[in-house]
Amino acid sequence: MSTSYRAARTSRASLRRSSLAAGFLAALHASGASHAAQEETVLAPVTVSAVEEGGLGLKQAATTGSRLRLTPLETPASVDILPGETIRARGDATLIEAAARAPGITQSGTSGGGALAARGFAGNTSVMRLYDGTRMYVSGGTVSFPFDPWMAERMEVLRGPASVLYGEGAIGGAINTIPKKPQRGEIAHEARVAYGSDDTWRTAYGSGGAVDERWSYRFDVSRNRSDGYV
Repeated sequence: MSTSYRAARTSRASLRRSSLAAGFLAALHASGASHAAQEETVLAPVTVSAVEEGGLGLKQAATTGSRLRLTPLETPASVDILPGETIRARGDATLIEAAARAPGITQSGTSGGGALAARGFAGNTSVMRLYDGTRMYVSGGTVSFPFDPWMAERMEVLRGPASVLYGEGAIGGAINTIPKKPQRGEIAHEARVAYGSDDTWRTAYGSGGAVDERWSYRFDVSRNRSDGYV
């Protein structure tokens, strides 16, 4: 009987020591967790975004290379797209200068204001020029191409025999100038004033946007003057 009583007392003492030890460990763990929580620093969220500017235009639909509005990546031909923003940022004064920057296109000075060459074919009867898909015909060996780069949304350059799409006169290639067009959205205004050597002035103004749920407009005007050549 005394033996059983001592064993019971020893067991209860062991349980009390185990309980005290477990409680002490739990208190240490809670204290450590609380301390870690107090030292934890929450940083403000960081948002990373990117906007593609300019670029090669390989994913933009082109109307010059085909009638299916395929991108240059999807078109089985050599097509380049020159965005209007890039043309104006380069300071090109004419669309002829802008077109001559396309790969494989060169410019030669003529009495008619400059001719283009592509794939070994030169002259206004070999490289066709279009304005919004409409052919500009050659007269007397020259072609009038007076449009200011300010009014261009983009230029699409098709190298190689494009006569399948545009008939004769495009064996070297075709250059299509797409003008700025009315867009849906808030009305926005833009202007440009530039001054250079030979008392050269270049001024331009543009405005466009949605008037209401049905109508939109686009208006562009430019004026260039110089004591030298314009």
